[in-house]
Amino acid sequence: MKTDKLTVYDSISVSIDYPILSQYIKLVPYSKGDTIYVTGYNYFEHSIDFVNLGNGENFILSLQREGPDGVLPVQDYCFVENKIVCKDESGVVTLAMDGRVLNRLPIKELTEPTDKYSVRPLGFSLSNYMYLNSRENKVFIPLSPIKKADAVHIGKIYDVSLNRLEFFPPCYPPEVIDYTQYLGGLSIPDINMYGIGKIVYNFPFCSQVYLYNMETSQSEVFDIRSSTIYNNIDFEEWKGIDTVEKSKKELYMPRFGRVYYSSTMKKFYRIHFAAKEEGVGKLRKTYLMIFDENANSIQEYLLPSQFSEQYFFLHDTLYFACRNSNDTSLNIARINLSGL
Repeated sequence: MKTDKLTVYDSISVSIDYPILSQYIKLVPYSKGDTIYVTGYNYFEHSIDFVNLGNGENFILSLQREGPDGVLPVQDYCFVENKIVCKDESGVVTLAMDGRVLNRLPIKELTEPTDKYSVRPLGFSLSNYMYLNSRENKVFIPLSPIKKADAVHIGKIYDVSLNRLEFFPPCYPPEVIDYTQYLGGLSIPDINMYGIGKIVYNFPFCSQVYLYNMETSQSEVFDIRSSTIYNNIDFEEWKGIDTVEKSKKELYMPRFGRVYYSSTMKKFYRIHFAAKEEGVGKLRKTYLMIFDENANSIQEYLLPSQFSEQYFFLHDTLYFACRNSNDTSLNIARINLSGL
């Protein structure tokens, strides 16, 4: 399959003022009516910043650090039913849109039974790799296995409206459990829902994509291989290496991002990143893979070098933060997936 360069996209430049940042560790979309905001957690201000992509008014939600509405530094978050579900060091916290704490799920409750699960990857990891994702009123919370056992679930589902937490049915593939102590955060799944009762998930370290039907309990595995980067790591290489060497491997190796499904186009879309070259100023090459419901790869695109590693899918559109953002503007590239 030939890899083409993607050249068709729109550019959005939004004026920003201090303390809103031009770069965030992760971008999270928020829609209010027809208005789309790109949001990000501001570590300096302990706030969630909302940037209006329609050139309307930007705003900041300041979070409390102490007291009944206190929240620790946010590792990840998503929006559900006009609420914000955050992951911090204490567990999962549900906030109202004005920052009030509505509910807390402590880590102990998230990881029961505690002898099998952790909300943190095992061993040293450069990133927390915490992927909170939501659909309707449900939030998917990935868990990391801390020992080899039968039926180790990949995470839990939190029903925000019912305040109910239960295991997500699919289990870790045996080979991932065998090597999770070496892979660290690279073994944490990214879980997404598509259609009614259908789940798609994958792992950053490999090209496999897993589909699960919650109504029939049937699973499928697709190996959606890139034609430009190597697709699977050699597990044996990670055995016995020290922390420094492991951190270098994790930093520079290729990785596979979240899978998005378009019910309009009946296609899946996945971002993946090539290995990072050593040296100052070296950037990863970024690719978009398109494949159908039968696991047939349709097209692989090399994305422009000014696209950063911060992106999100929303309403059949792919948004990337651009590297040329500065203190006065946040620059976003917008790709209409129906045009590809």
